[in-house]
Amino acid sequence: MFSQKEHEPEPADIFVLGIMLFMMKSGHPPFQEATPGDSIYKWIFTGMVENFWKGHIITKQAKFGKDFYSEDFKTLCSNLLHPDPQLRYKFEDIKASKWYNGEIADKETAVKEFTTYLEDVKQQNEKEKKERKDQKMESSGRLGEPDGDGDRVFDGVRETRTATAVIKTNI
Repeated sequence: MFSQKEHEPEPADIFVLGIMLFMMKSGHPPFQEATPGDSIYKWIFTGMVENFWKGHIITKQAKFGKDFYSEDFKTLCSNLLHPDPQLRYKFEDIKASKWYNGEIADKETAVKEFTTYLEDVKQQNEKEKKERKDQKMESSGRLGEPDGDGDRVFDGVRETRTATAVIKTNI
């Protein structure tokens, strides 16, 4: 679609499917824009897919290990995101792929993983909310010293002017 040429719906849908699959696995998009100028997509566009995966592995290996993306997943995703619609996987290729036909988690494992993920998201959201609140309080000059729990508390209103303005109105 980037080339502004006519396109068939199926290859375009497959490309979008590749983006969605990557996002479900990674929690973020594979690139910002599917254009040759995008610093990440350029690796796919120029056929240097191994560099695309190296960059993404670096972002995940600290928390999940370097095997976060299996070889079967990388093969499937790379072929779903292929820049040439004629060479991009078709639905029958997806169904025949090793990743598609690989092991799946049982219900207990899936529930445990999602519960852990939701807890992580809640903690991150609470941390970010507290940081925004602290930043707002600090910029207003109303943030006091930390209390016993390490939370910074409201320290009251401070006078910021030496003179008080008086507004007179006629009634």
